[in-house]
Amino acid sequence: MRVRPAVLKGIWSLIWVLITAASGAQNLVVGEYFFRTAQEFTPDGRSVGPFATTSGVSRFCGMAFDHAGNLYVAGVQTQNIRLFCANGRDQGNFLTGLNIPLDVALDAQGNVYVSCAGDNTIQRYSPQGDYLGVFAVVPTPDSLAFDRAGNLYVSSYGTHSVYRISADGREHRIFAHVHTPAGLALDPDGYLYVASAARNQIRRIAPDGTDLGVFASTGIQDPRGIAIGPDGCLYVANYGYGRGSTVRRFSPGGTDLGDFARGLHAPVDLAFRPGAGLHFSLSGRIVLQESQSSADVPITFVFRPLFGCSVFTRVVTPAPDGRFYIAHIPFGRYDVAAKGVKWLRHTLPIDLMQNVHDRLFYLHAGDADGNNRIDMQDFYMLLRAFDSGPGAPHWDPLADFNCDGAVDVLDLDLLIRNFDMAGDP
Repeated sequence: MRVRPAVLKGIWSLIWVLITAASGAQNLVVGEYFFRTAQEFTPDGRSVGPFATTSGVSRFCGMAFDHAGNLYVAGVQTQNIRLFCANGRDQGNFLTGLNIPLDVALDAQGNVYVSCAGDNTIQRYSPQGDYLGVFAVVPTPDSLAFDRAGNLYVSSYGTHSVYRISADGREHRIFAHVHTPAGLALDPDGYLYVASAARNQIRRIAPDGTDLGVFASTGIQDPRGIAIGPDGCLYVANYGYGRGSTVRRFSPGGTDLGDFARGLHAPVDLAFRPGAGLHFSLSGRIVLQESQSSADVPITFVFRPLFGCSVFTRVVTPAPDGRFYIAHIPFGRYDVAAKGVKWLRHTLPIDLMQNVHDRLFYLHAGDADGNNRIDMQDFYMLLRAFDSGPGAPHWDPLADFNCDGAVDVLDLDLLIRNFDMAGDP
């Protein structure tokens, strides 16, 4: 009967691996302490090169991705949190003036938590960077990790302890005692893994705080950051091997699988990049206000990721009922703007963490000159084309606001009703 829990755990681990594999592989990003660089590796351990490089962080330390794939990095000497968007572009400082920030983590709502060893606090900020106050006071706080219930785990290097703080911040207690705790990671079952830096081992702690002993120790030298991968394996950043440092990988059962990555320079933390290589679709309907049909009207969609990453466009001609479908959009969080050549722009915030359906874009007509505002210039263009149709010398289809094949009093009435309207930015 003793075998049954292990068998059940093995089945759950296999199911979890299959689920995460079906959702797309995730690359591993490893922060190098001295080199201001985060290196990226594919799921089979091949180096992709730097994911992020900056002079704005001195001494890379803890780091974390948000759900949209943006990376937050703690700079110990520069006393800041640096933000990199999902394509690795440096977006500048997200937070400054911190007191020896060692790690950063995000809760399910996107709030940002920073462990500040200089004043023994866990600071909390909104997703926009607004200060929300001190979340907890912990002696010599280092690594941070959230469980699925929202409890925050904090390693305290100086007290050889791991603290657990409830999601509301009210319950605050020592969860486990581990010698020189550094990196933390939680598996889907709620088991906590703790890197013991001085003892070169990873310990495993049950959800009730019971120390289950050494989970891994071979091939480990001064472990710092650790992470559970989509494959269920544990990845360990071996800081102590110097210029030949490695990331070691262990199976869900603790079997040493050897080096996953080599040739790193003092790797201090690691994290899996969400959504790397994932693409989704967007569908919905374009509603051309005041127009008789959506047929043969090209609509330009502009996808603007958060934090100023690369903007891209897609041009789609909707069906006669306005329905559209856009495939193969990279994973991310966007402001999506839709605009027709003589319609005002409508922008919607859309999180493409999965396929998104049934979004409605409402476009108002009257923007003949395409400047996203209905003004006197549009009025002059209508006057020049007034009382014309296709084939007439002064015919201008841009002034045919209702798309009925004639520039007439109906278009004038439409322009008067929409006059001085402006589209979304």
